[in-house]
Amino acid sequence: MALGNLDLLLNETLALFCSARCPGSLILKFYDALRALRDERQTIISGFHSPLEREGLLTLMQGQNAIVICPARSIDTMRVPVAWHQVLSDKRLLVLSPFAAHEERITARLATRRNEFVAAIADRVLIVYAEPSGRTAKLARTILERGTQLLTLPAPENKHLLDAGAEPL
Repeated sequence: MALGNLDLLLNETLALFCSARCPGSLILKFYDALRALRDERQTIISGFHSPLEREGLLTLMQGQNAIVICPARSIDTMRVPVAWHQVLSDKRLLVLSPFAAHEERITARLATRRNEFVAAIADRVLIVYAEPSGRTAKLARTILERGTQLLTLPAPENKHLLDAGAEPL
């Protein structure tokens, strides 16, 4: 299911992920990186679910980026937030869901499937932070095994990602 500009999928995309709990030392680095990506007009794809991802979405919507939002549920009956209306009318937004109409509630299982979907269709992936034993770290291993370029912020907190093969942004 899709709502918005499907042509955005023709652009090179950068998937964005961050664990729900992100160290404060990475937050300012994330905003600096996000502003640079916004200025490059990079197409960003994400679920925009974790707190830092949601904040990033607001920053991206203020720029001219193309944005692909993939909720962890069906979009069949989803109400479009007012904040998205202008970006939709500017044809800079695509809301994309791989889920059937009956999958209306966000669950951990659907979020995992959504993240795998986002990583699979993205050209490159940026993981701002992944808790070493969390689901995002597991996703990072899958991304690297698949051979997709994985980027992360250069910081001691991301040493495990860098040691696994992620490249510094």
